Formats: sequence, structure tokens, C-alpha cells
Amino acid sequence: MSIDKLLYPRSVALIGASEKPGFTSWSANNLLGSEKNCRVYFVNPTKDQVFGKKCYPNLEALPEVVDCIVISTARTRVNDYLISAGKLGTTAAVVYASGYSEEHSEEGNKLEKELKEIAETYGITVLGPNCMGVANLRGGINLLGVPVQPAGPFEGTEPSVAIIGHSGNLICNTGKGVGFPLAYMISVGNCAVTSMEEYIEYCAEDDDIKVIALYLEGLKKPDIFVRALRKAAEKRKPVIILKTGKSEKAARSAMSHTGSLAGSYANFEATAKKFGAILVDTLDQLRCLSEAFVTLGGDLPRVPKLMDMNDSGGATTLSAEAFDAAGVQLSEISKETYDVIRGVLPGFASVNNPLDATTAIMTDREAALSILRAYEKDDDIGAVAVGVDVGPDGESKKGYLLIDTMIEARKQGAVKPYFVFGLTEKTKGDITREKCQANRICLFPSIRTSAECVRRIMDFSIYRPEEHDLRSAAGTEVSEEKSALPENEGKDLLRSIGINVPKRVILKNRDELDTLDSLRFPLAMKISSPDILHKTDAGCVMLNVPDKAAAAEAYDKIISNARAFKADAVIDGVLAEEMAKPGVELILGIVSDRQMGPMLLAGAGGIMTELVRDTSVCPVPVNRSEALSMLASLKTYKLLTGFRGSKPCDINAVADVMVALSEYAYGHAKEIAEIDINPLLVYENGQGAIALDALVVKNK
Repeated sequence: MSIDKLLYPRSVALIGASEKPGFTSWSANNLLGSEKNCRVYFVNPTKDQVFGKKCYPNLEALPEVVDCIVISTARTRVNDYLISAGKLGTTAAVVYASGYSEEHSEEGNKLEKELKEIAETYGITVLGPNCMGVANLRGGINLLGVPVQPAGPFEGTEPSVAIIGHSGNLICNTGKGVGFPLAYMISVGNCAVTSMEEYIEYCAEDDDIKVIALYLEGLKKPDIFVRALRKAAEKRKPVIILKTGKSEKAARSAMSHTGSLAGSYANFEATAKKFGAILVDTLDQLRCLSEAFVTLGGDLPRVPKLMDMNDSGGATTLSAEAFDAAGVQLSEISKETYDVIRGVLPGFASVNNPLDATTAIMTDREAALSILRAYEKDDDIGAVAVGVDVGPDGESKKGYLLIDTMIEARKQGAVKPYFVFGLTEKTKGDITREKCQANRICLFPSIRTSAECVRRIMDFSIYRPEEHDLRSAAGTEVSEEKSALPENEGKDLLRSIGINVPKRVILKNRDELDTLDSLRFPLAMKISSPDILHKTDAGCVMLNVPDKAAAAEAYDKIISNARAFKADAVIDGVLAEEMAKPGVELILGIVSDRQMGPMLLAGAGGIMTELVRDTSVCPVPVNRSEALSMLASLKTYKLLTGFRGSKPCDINAVADVMVALSEYAYGHAKEIAEIDINPLLVYENGQGAIALDALVVKNK
């Protein structure tokens, strides 16, 4: 299937063209405006002409086989037109109609299934159904079914942003404004045939697309999605994602809107982070970041630290709080920079970051220029943010004077990113926006949006794909049936991949107590049964068993408690193992996400697991750098590095376990449903770590 024929058709037929207000007339007008870039035909058996253009009774009557059809009819007629187009050799189609799988009805599901089968039979790339179509500003072709003519970028700026989304209304409103560097606007709808993930991959491979912006409700082909993220990461191409489904209500809404599966947001978030994708919370952030990355043109911060200057004390306080809340690190200015600022700042003002530059400095061109030059030379400053009121063209002389000063700094060789934000949200004048874009100055609507966007730009600037293991098991299909291994077998598995476990024996019956002579007392004894996973709850764990006589009593009690807890449990015996010395307790494990595949989990272990819920996740496999980063992100990381007089732990040994566990899960993604090591005891630096308890659950 070819997306090219959808985005760059040489000829298009609109089926159902009419002058009646709605999709049929809106799409007709949009296509009439595209005629200089492709041949356009109208098809309607009940009309001779629409808007003065001839109508043909059917596709067979057209003077040529068109590359793409746009079907603007009721859903009951769509499939017949697809069959006609397929027989003629047309390979792309847009279907506006709704009432398919998203309504969860028998008729809707049946029609969508038939649509998919027809498209697969004839090799047709289908956009939709339940979509608003596509606009290609690079090719000058508008197949949208709504009265939207995206204005595109300012003169001199290449259309280089692809907006793709499940909601046509949201992406149309996000990308339609004057000066937005839009290349493609793709409303994917239900993705019955061609998935959203395939459009993302197409744009990741397209070197003319510099930024991909997504409104995402869920995934249907997560393996292709992750593959697309990897391709974008390797090209250092920002993928900005507004993802719904954080809450249960949002996930249900996504299902009813486009039939998409939301999956676990935490696992999605971890996947995005691994592949350098940028998650946002609002449409403002989606649009502003898309425009900002194009405006910067690759001149990203060289260090992830910001110098913030404002025109008043109040603005300085507000921006300080906003940047701190967003997690933006502020620069420590050098002595040279301090001296320059001190030399031009009024005596009553302090030299800090954020800097209250006062109104006097912000309107003094030479003073402001000298400060900007100092910032450019300061190695601890990666970017400069300026808080000054910028509204409609000509409204704020102070704001425009400062922007002109920043443009002059650009002419003098300044390359560090400039971010300008106002105190309140105001519409920025197009003349000012065009001037700023041309000089790589990013305009943000407000302090909060600026702070959130700047932090994401900083994060992207330090992302290095080569520092991550970008293999993926996303989309691995697994059985719904699962079974747990007895703990002894689970520990055999861990030992086979290089993870330390206690020395142990399995007592199949009471007569085998003499095998305990091979172990060092005291012992830990517990039931070994695939049917009793939470042994402590069942009273089937005995610790610090001092000798063989006590072991015999412990054996009898464990078996008795197991039978009382679950009479029909399969019991392999009683596991006896040497007690381990105390250490810092962690939990490590593998959890299988239905979309993102196996995920490695690390966190505070033992009783702290449920008490503090301090965990980090990452898609498998992970390398050593990723493992260490996961550990460093934990609130309880200080326990590993030496806390209140304790000695530092063997963090490298933990990283080794994490890497081994993730490699095994990656290589056995179809087989492994869950692995739970809790606790993993970590000892002093150089003394390693040991897995005390292990639960391994396999897919049948």
C-alpha cells in the first residue's frame, strides 16, 4: 500500500460531490482549490455539475483511472465505491463516513470488516473511516472534508511539520493558523486499513519533515509505532505526542471515539522517554513546541541550563516559580557575565538568575545587547528566556524594542536559543511572529507554557539515541493463559542467566531432611507450589530455622498450612535455603504490557514496595547506562549510595542483574508474562547482590 498516492495524488475523484452544506460541498471547494496541483473530478450520478464543474455518473465514466478517491457518502455506499475503484486500479482512498467500529454495533463492525477486506484485496491505502481527511501543504493538495484551508508557514520557512491525529477537529484547529509551518495534516479516524503508526513511520522516513506532532488516543500496531520512534530518534527528529488515556475515563472515551486501545500510560511514557519522544499535556504545548523546533532549525541548547531575564520583579518571581515547577535547571552565571550585568544594571537591582533587568535595561538597546553578548559567551548558559509583554503588532513598544535588540544580537553572531514569553496569553501579531521565526526567536503565549516547553526542549537537546538500547519487543502477541513456575524452578532460571540466588535444596518429602546437611544453618523454608504464589499470606514461610530438628517441625507446619490454605494445591515440596545476610532491599521484575511488550521494573523492595511505591520502568532490553539511570531516578536511591553513615552499595552488581533480566525477557518475550524478584538484597560495594525470592510466570 502506498501513502504517496494519498498525499501526492496526480488525480483525485470526489464521490458524492454536491453544493449542500457539509462534507460534500466543503471537500468539493477544497479540491477546486487544489486543481493547479492535481487533476480533479467530481462523481455524482444525480448531478450534472457542482460549483460549475462537470459531474460524472460513476468512476468508470472518468477519462482516467485516478490515483485517489475521496468518498463523501453514507457508510452504506462506501464499500461498493471501494470495489469499483479497486477493480479499476485506484490505490488510495479517503473515507469520511462514521458509524463503524467506533459505535460498537454489529452493523458498524461488519461494515468496517468488509471495508478492510476490500482494501486488502485490491491493495488500497485507506484513510479513515470516521476521519476529516488530509491536507498536504507541500504538494498544495487539500482532501479535507471540512472548510479549512491551512495557511501554512511564513515566506522563507519550509512547511516541515506533520500533524497526525485521531481527532480531526483537534488537529485542524492546532495546525490551521497563519505562519504555522505545516506540511501534512492527517486525520486518521479509525485506521481500519492503514494505521496511524504507518503514517508516523512515513513521516519519520521523510527527510523534508522536521517535526512530527501527534494527537494519540491509542495504538493498533505498537511494533510499527516503536519502529517509527526509533527511525525518528536516529535522525534527531522531534516526535511530540499529546496522549490521552491517563485516566480510566479517558481510556474509555478513546475506545468510543476511534476504537483505540489506550494501554498503560506509565509504560507508554517510559517507552517515549527511551526513544526520545516528547510527551505534552496540552494542545498549546503541542503547537508551540512544533513551531519552536522549526524556528530553532537545529540550534538546540548545548547545555540544558537556562538564563531567564524579565522586565519587572513580579514577572521575575512568577517565571522563577514556573521554571522551577517545570523542572528547568537555571544557569550559574560566570564572573564575567556577572560583571557585565552589574556594569549596566541600576544600583538598586540585584544580579541573579532569574534576572530582574528592570524596564530601564529592557528599553536600553546597547545595555541589553551587552547582556546578550555576555550570555552568548557564558558556557553555563544553554538558552535565554525573556519575559516581556508581546501582544498584537505595535501594542507593546517595550516588547518589540527588545525583540529588535535580540535580532541585532543574531546579526552579530548569537546562536543560542531565545525564548520570549508574555505575562498573560495574548495573540501575537503575524508581523512579529514572522520576524521572530526568521531570526530563530521562539514566541510562547504565557509563562507556564513557556516553562513546560523549554523543559522539553532541554530534555530533547541532551537525548542521545546511541546511549540507549533501541531494540524492542513491542507488539509481541502472547497467550492469555498463564502459569507460575515453582520457586525452585524460577531460581534455577535466574541462576542460568547469571543472577545470584541462595544455596538451596528441595525437600520432596520428610524423609529427605538429611539433604539439609549440605546447607549452612540457619535456613529459610517455604512452600514450593505453582498454586500458592503469596507464601507469607498462606503461613508457608519459616525464617531463621536453627537446626535439623527445627527444620522437621517447620516442614510439617508448612505442609499443613499449605493444605489448609488451598486443599487442591499442587505441592512440589518445601524449599530450604541458606539465610542471606541483611542488605538494602530492592524489587526487580518484568511486567508484560499488552502494547509496549516486556517492561523492566526497579524499585524499593521488601515491605517498602507497597508502602512507598517507588518504582521506575523501561522497555526491555536495557543497557548498563539505562539501568543506572533507572536506579538514580528512585526516591530511595540514597539508600544505595550511602545514607546516614551506611556504606555505598554495589550498584554495578544491581545494573548487571537488570541488564541480564531484560535481555532474557527480550529474548523470551512470547514466553515470559512476569518475573518478580522481591527482595533483591544488595550488599556493600564489591560484594554483589542476591535474589531472595523469585516468582516467574509464563505464558502457556
